[in-house]
Amino acid sequence: MKRQFLWFLVLAMAVISSACQKAPNAYLSQQTYGSEKIFSFDSEFRVMVNKHSELSYNINDQRFYLKGGSFIKIEGLAGRRAPVTFVASGVALQTSEAEINIDAYDIASGRGKLTILNGVVKIKNNLTDTSITSGGYWFGPTVLDSDIDWLPAQEVKWLDKCYSSSSMRVDDLVKLLYQFYATYASYGTEPEFKTAIFEDVHIDIREPLVTVIERLERKGKFKFNYYPQYNSVIITKKD
Repeated sequence: MKRQFLWFLVLAMAVISSACQKAPNAYLSQQTYGSEKIFSFDSEFRVMVNKHSELSYNINDQRFYLKGGSFIKIEGLAGRRAPVTFVASGVALQTSEAEINIDAYDIASGRGKLTILNGVVKIKNNLTDTSITSGGYWFGPTVLDSDIDWLPAQEVKWLDKCYSSSSMRVDDLVKLLYQFYATYASYGTEPEFKTAIFEDVHIDIREPLVTVIERLERKGKFKFNYYPQYNSVIITKKD
């Protein structure tokens, strides 16, 4: 009788354990609205991804795994602020609420670009363990640009955030330069930029962008490489 009871106890524990492992997936519900899919988890937060994307949950590492999709929105419900971790393109992203844009799927190799549109995201993998705030960009395992972690000695890439525009405009470049120089000045390396961002540089928005960039290069300490196909400007300090 005692042996039968022990076998029953072992069986019951196995059933309970199996049920616990399957529980999180049971709470992961999905709804589709137009071109977007919204996943809700245990009424605590929801994740919005592109319609063609796939989202799964692994109970063992307690992470969500995303396949496909270039736009991700994580939204806490009922005041939830505990962070969640999901893996996209081999990169683990941890956040409680954020909007993220992935321009290429192969981020982990350094060929992709991840943009934090809103919120704060902590990036965790073998090479990087840091946070990026809104407006920050990440270009793979070795290049990290953000309001917090950018180092002036590194190559800096500030890209046009106006995704609706088919090409970068001069006024877009001006906004990016203000952001770039303000970040540079915040590290105390070039304090004069705080009061004179465009020293002796006249900018006419009616001029072609390449003309403005050439004038900026002649007057300043930085080199500007404009890539129309990527709608981006790469800024590096002159030797």
